[in-house]
Amino acid sequence: MLAGFRGANPKIELRLTIDNTRAIEAVLLDRALDVAVVEWQVSSPALVGMPLRRDALVLVAPPGHPLAARGRIRLEDVAGQPFLLREPGSGTRALAEAALGPLVSTIVPVLELGEPEAIVRGVEAGMGLAFISRVIVARQLADRTLRELTIEGIELWRDFSLVRPRDRAPSPAARLR
Repeated sequence: MLAGFRGANPKIELRLTIDNTRAIEAVLLDRALDVAVVEWQVSSPALVGMPLRRDALVLVAPPGHPLAARGRIRLEDVAGQPFLLREPGSGTRALAEAALGPLVSTIVPVLELGEPEAIVRGVEAGMGLAFISRVIVARQLADRTLRELTIEGIELWRDFSLVRPRDRAPSPAARLR
């Protein structure tokens, strides 16, 4: 998305800050940013969002994991499994925990990371399972260094939104898409 925007608007200076939804929300409320893209709903009524894109979250495993051979699993199969998790405040983590429901207390959190790429590397190294964006792991799935586990009856989608303070009109640059 950024490459396309930059190609269409070469005179606009872009700055990318990556953080979880709650942290980005705080920066917007402090007016340090005019606009941001978030992966989850913002909680403050002082912010307004506009849908941008849908993204699927998938459960991934290293190729040698016992569940990887099955591909299609039941939710109960993840009980007791080691997991790599995003940090608290992450939309990815909130969606994953909601999908796990009461089973969230049965998983074994082995590592908590703030960067999706670090989670990918940890899963590839055999440290556990993780919920992550299909876009982020597309290459690893194609190269078969990761396996996608389909959980029967569960599809996880998140919506990316363009968010800004409600009481401030978008800047001319922020109106461009």
